[in-house]
Amino acid sequence: MKSIFFIFFSLCTFHFSLSQESHFGLKGGVNFANITENNLINNVEIKPSILVGLFANKKMNENIGIQVELLYSRQGFNSLQREFKIDYLNVPFILKYFFFNGLNIQIGSQFGVLLNERRYINGILYNIDNYDISIVGGIGYEMSNGLRFETRYNYGINDISPSFGTDIKNRVISLTLGYSFF
Repeated sequence: MKSIFFIFFSLCTFHFSLSQESHFGLKGGVNFANITENNLINNVEIKPSILVGLFANKKMNENIGIQVELLYSRQGFNSLQREFKIDYLNVPFILKYFFFNGLNIQIGSQFGVLLNERRYINGILYNIDNYDISIVGGIGYEMSNGLRFETRYNYGINDISPSFGTDIKNRVISLTLGYSFF
């Protein structure tokens, strides 16, 4: 956990030292999470939950920017058997292409570390991996006053629970509002 904080703040420091077009801020919003395997668990439904965190953003030129974030993200799913809660500390690395004023397209990757879980279904204990890796895509809009709006889709690429006996991968849509302080 300490190494993730160190990496995040090292990247932010490096990031700020290179450009005057750097921004740092807070963001928060809602996740709509689910999993890929719906046949193993009956009536799997999307689980709405929260995400909050920090971001560092640097504009490389008029059209290209990069953003690094440190986010607390509650994910999981709902079913008839139980609400399945999985909390992650996520670190997305995002490349942004600005094509009209503050409007941008986003693509990148995300590494998540498991913080907490509730993993019993029908009295059976399921193990969750300690990490999650995702491909991230989205769209955003950054206003000149520091406000920013983003929507993203996180496509999990690793099996988060080998003990289920089938591939289970995270799928998350997030809607966020952020504010740049400087």
